[in-house]
Amino acid sequence: MADSLNPSPAASADRFGDPWSGVFAVLVTPFDRSGAADFDQFVAVLNLSLAGGADGVIVADISGEGPMLTRVERRALYARATSECAPRGVAVLAGVSDLRLCDIHAHCEAALEAGCQGGVLLPPPVMLPSVRDVVGLFATVARSHPLPLMVDDAPRRTGVHLGAEAIGLLAEVPTVKAIRVATPGHRRRAAIAGRRAGRLAVFACDAVGPFTTQPAGTAGITSIFQQATGRLVRTWWDAWTLGAGPVVDRLAPAMDVLHRTLALGSQPAVLKAMLAAQGVDVGDPRPPLTSLPAGAMLQLQALLRDGAIAQVVRSLE
Repeated sequence: MADSLNPSPAASADRFGDPWSGVFAVLVTPFDRSGAADFDQFVAVLNLSLAGGADGVIVADISGEGPMLTRVERRALYARATSECAPRGVAVLAGVSDLRLCDIHAHCEAALEAGCQGGVLLPPPVMLPSVRDVVGLFATVARSHPLPLMVDDAPRRTGVHLGAEAIGLLAEVPTVKAIRVATPGHRRRAAIAGRRAGRLAVFACDAVGPFTTQPAGTAGITSIFQQATGRLVRTWWDAWTLGAGPVVDRLAPAMDVLHRTLALGSQPAVLKAMLAAQGVDVGDPRPPLTSLPAGAMLQLQALLRDGAIAQVVRSLE
């Protein structure tokens, strides 16, 4: 059944390297025992994601501990990702979110120099920006950099929910090409608003919970789980987009278990623990984030074991 969901070579060629459709893996940032960025392990995680069917990768995003990275580290990660992905025609989106405008500008410039196909930008968290502030930020960045951007609509982080009017205003910013919607109930409204805007691709975010209705009008998904679950997310997404209900039903329990793991700690901590359980040592999260305590680690292992995640993943290989 899973094989029937694999896209044809022609379909794959149509979207190969397209930064505004398909499954994009949000990569963790590995650190070695000294706390420095581990670029060799970063490539290992990137390759795991591509082997699992990712159409592209997102580097130094919020879930990849982007706010904990220096400008130098981000620049190096962008460059390493594009050097690995460009020969394979795989798109790279750079996480360019930050609190200070000068830092956002620096990240956009580094992404352009590295050859990234676009960037993912979150309106400044903690600041509770107004819609006017959000639109103004993207317009300001667009005046300085031609880097195509995905708007990260994450109201739990920013305190502002981007409705249809705001999405329409953002669509008028020349460099804004896509929006990632991190609220399950808002996905359909965002898809409709994106179509009305005429050119915005709408992405779902698998970190906020499994779909309960078919994601009509959604161009792609950004996945934190894709790097640690083989072809599970790839097959789940294809099943939804192709309307393969029996496959969706078969994979739904495994996807539900994955989302339950996020209650155990921060996203980076959970994802790094998942990778470590597979023998991929990506180190601990960078402070002030902490790794999962022993009790939470046991809970994670029990969830993955009892949820039959490993069996599902093996069945799709």
